Amino acid sequence: MLEAAARLAADFDVYAELCLEEYMACAVGGCAGCTVEAHTPDGVAMKRGPGVRPLFIGLISGTSMDGVDAALMDCSSTEPLLVATNRASYPNDLAGRLRAAAQSQGECALREVAALDAAVASCFAEAALALLRNAGRSPEQVEAIGSHGQTLWHAPEGLPPHTVQVGSPARIAAFVRA
Repeated sequence: MLEAAARLAADFDVYAELCLEEYMACAVGGCAGCTVEAHTPDGVAMKRGPGVRPLFIGLISGTSMDGVDAALMDCSSTEPLLVATNRASYPNDLAGRLRAAAQSQGECALREVAALDAAVASCFAEAALALLRNAGRSPEQVEAIGSHGQTLWHAPEGLPPHTVQVGSPARIAAFVRA
């Protein structure tokens, strides 16, 4: 299992390096008008070139557990550009449940952690979609979404060190791309 994970990580590193080289060549005009199409390890096409605007969304929430901050970045040149930002508050009941889970010192029921994972992902996805709407952009223009999630438990001194974040990245991606 660890060998397979190491191979996958190595393959992804090679893929990411190739994508960066292709992207940078196009971003600085080295592609002479072409549209480069690369593929993620799971086969999803990603286009780069003139007229293609690589947009990235960043999502983060803090220890106050009151909502999500979202940023839309345009990385089509060597200087990233902040396109838009958005702040979305958690519903009061969700904020309360998150605080209760965090204050449980790691003793929160697994069922509640799973429910919070889904609920936070929904809030993050809604924040991303609102960000895109406000910026006049569509999900199809987004290359990737980075999400920190919401920390419920952090034990860097634990044996082994561990942490728990909720806000399923797969669920966020599915909601935003739907």
